[in-house]
Amino acid sequence: MGSSLSKKGLSLEKKLELYGEGSLTNEELWSLFWGNGKEALCAAKLELKSAGGLKAFFDSSLAKSDQESLFPGKKALVWRVFQEMRKRGSTCEKKHLLDSPKKIFDLVESDFLGQNLEICLLVGRNKQKESIFVQKIGVGDNQKVFCRMRDIFQPLLYHNAAGFVLVHNHLLGVLTPSQEDLISTRTLEKVGGFLEIEMTDHLIVHQQNFLSLYELGYLRQRESY
Repeated sequence: MGSSLSKKGLSLEKKLELYGEGSLTNEELWSLFWGNGKEALCAAKLELKSAGGLKAFFDSSLAKSDQESLFPGKKALVWRVFQEMRKRGSTCEKKHLLDSPKKIFDLVESDFLGQNLEICLLVGRNKQKESIFVQKIGVGDNQKVFCRMRDIFQPLLYHNAAGFVLVHNHLLGVLTPSQEDLISTRTLEKVGGFLEIEMTDHLIVHQQNFLSLYELGYLRQRESY
């Protein structure tokens, strides 16, 4: 795992095509229906905020209406974006107590089944150590995955998270963290500290197995998980 800067000049539709749904924030996904400029993004932010978040948005009449008629000519895009946003919204609906690495692994295990690429998930926690969202933030190749700092901390700030866990997979079955994994973890823990958002753990998974960098001592040890 590593971190990289965004490629300048790419439209949101192009980012979606190249890097998948996980490369876009909730607001960026919704703004695809209105355009690619700053005005579209601002409108999307206001609409989601006024709706009360993703879950409330999908309880609204707009989400239950015929989206294709609202956005003619964007049938494939409408379907893809709405399915991703609905998935994110449903994830927020039920809170899970995440007080151990095993519980985090159980929460996200299904997201890694059948994957032939490395992906990275971000799990946000509240002060009660409950899950408040799970979001895909990176899709790589069969050897590595890159995640941008803004794609990690933007949703954490948006959801007012108290802590977070990164989870990514190793396809080759070697759970030993790479140097990039360790460097990224130390950097994210430091940045999270500045923002008062605790980096709880970083899990590396392969099939039914996982490794916790917290349990290995690579993250600041606490009285409780």
